[in-house]
Amino acid sequence: DQLADSTHVTQLLPYEMPSISYGGPTFCLTGDFACGPRGSCESRILALGGEVKSNVSKRLNYLVVGGLGSPEWKHGSFGTKVEKAMELKREGALIHLVQEQYWLTSLRT
Repeated sequence: DQLADSTHVTQLLPYEMPSISYGGPTFCLTGDFACGPRGSCESRILALGGEVKSNVSKRLNYLVVGGLGSPEWKHGSFGTKVEKAMELKREGALIHLVQEQYWLTSLRT
């Protein structure tokens, strides 16, 4: 199964479990989401007052990684958004890499 093959790579990411707040923070989404299309995930963030960005920058607060990964990830590469976020974190940016499942729990609180 293609998606099952891709998820093992996401387990290698340095995920965090920060307090997720809305009403100002910026979010970027990457990968495929188990909870639905990326557009519906973005709508949930916007409805809570968060801002959705299409690209990773040092001003980004959260990179939410879809629980289904991405078909390209089965080849061992995380993709450009994750790699860029990890590079910026090494340079001191305060970007949190968050799993989809953890992000979903922030919507219920």
